[in-house]
Amino acid sequence: MRQIVFDVPVVVMGEQALTVAEFEINSRVRLTGFLNKKNHMNQQLVLHSDQIELI
Repeated sequence: MRQIVFDVPVVVMGEQALTVAEFEINSRVRLTGFLNKKNHMNQQLVLHSDQIELI
């Protein structure tokens, strides 16, 4: 199996945002959610997180 590394902007709202604010920079996390365009004018993909946990 090949490992890949990439950066993806993530949108986190509500209580999850408060939890993420306490994470240290470069923390390893597991995210679940969905990919969607940033907005109707910007085609950049962002991950909208439904669940986040430290690993």
